[in-house]
Amino acid sequence: MKYDLSKRTKANIGQGEELTSRLFKIISKPIGTLVIKYTPFTPNQITVASYFALIVSVLAFLMTPYSTDPYSFRLVGAGFAVLLYLFDDIDGMVARAKNLGSIKGKWMDSIVGFIFPSLLFFSLAFSLKNYTYLLLGSLAMVCFPIQYSLIYSFKHDFVPLFKEKTFLDLSKDNKWRYVYGSATIYPVLFFSCLFNVPWFPLLFYAVVGNLFWILIAILQFKQVSRQ
Repeated sequence: MKYDLSKRTKANIGQGEELTSRLFKIISKPIGTLVIKYTPFTPNQITVASYFALIVSVLAFLMTPYSTDPYSFRLVGAGFAVLLYLFDDIDGMVARAKNLGSIKGKWMDSIVGFIFPSLLFFSLAFSLKNYTYLLLGSLAMVCFPIQYSLIYSFKHDFVPLFKEKTFLDLSKDNKWRYVYGSATIYPVLFFSCLFNVPWFPLLFYAVVGNLFWILIAILQFKQVSRQ
């Protein structure tokens, strides 16, 4: 059966998508093409595969303190974290190319962005077995849930009430706003473990991640104050 491979990527690719996601497409797009053309896998099956990749990643981090080779265990955990993101990217390609998109599939896919980062931060912090890193991990764990809550509640509850339908006064031409996001976790995590500085993602997202949602809240307050 022939599939429309032009639908692998969204029609508005490059708009509303993180820079990291676009870079991942260099790897995921050819793999997705092979999956579409030569396998019977459905989008939901690939999404479930990303769940299993997460489980392996988390278990590898949790087992690190009890291993004789913590570096290798953390690298395995980081590698499977990257794999789960690739699966998360490919399932959407398959859904669009094979016209198999569904509400259930969209819900299953959304969990990746909302829940997985916090689980990775927790397990990574646990692997370091240090109270300071556990504190940083706890701060990193909350940054994306707070960020998503602020963005989605504002977008759906307040933006429709505005006279000018702009989101945080940012137009689609403001490419800088797509540099940072949850997709950055996976390469940052992998290269930090590869170069044996596994504490770096915890420190980075504990600081930058929380400053980012604070900035969002300030921009939201300024925008509602002008309405």
